[in-house]
Amino acid sequence: MALGNIGATYLKLEKTQKALDYLQQALILDKELDDEVGIGEDLMNIGTVYYILKQYTTALDYFQKSLKIMREVGNKQGEAKSLENIAVIYQSLGQHQKYSSYYKQALTIYQEIDSPHEMEKELVVL
Repeated sequence: MALGNIGATYLKLEKTQKALDYLQQALILDKELDDEVGIGEDLMNIGTVYYILKQYTTALDYFQKSLKIMREVGNKQGEAKSLENIAVIYQSLGQHQKYSSYYKQALTIYQEIDSPHEMEKELVVL
C-alpha cells in the first residue's frame, strides 16, 4: 500500500519513471500478499502512467486487467473507474463508439453505487 501511494504521488508530480518503478514494486508486493484489490489498483495506476506516456495499447491492457479483477472481487467503485479509464483510452484513439459504450457503463455503476461526486466529475470530463 505504501509503495502504491509513493508511486501515485510521483505520478501526480509527473515523474512517470519513478512512479512506474514504485507501482511495479507495489504490484509485486500485492501479488505476494494476495491482495486482489491492491493488485487491481496497482494495475490501474500503472495503466495511468502508460496513458500519460501516450502508450495507449499498453495502458488499455493494464486497465482491462484491472477491470477484470475489480469485477471478480465485486469492487464497484474500482470497476467504474476502470471502465472510465478504458473509455478515455478509446476517446484518445478516436474510437468514439467504444468510448461511449464504456463511459455509459461507468456512469451506470456510479449511479448504482450513488457516487454523485464521481458522476459530476465524469460530466465535467465531457
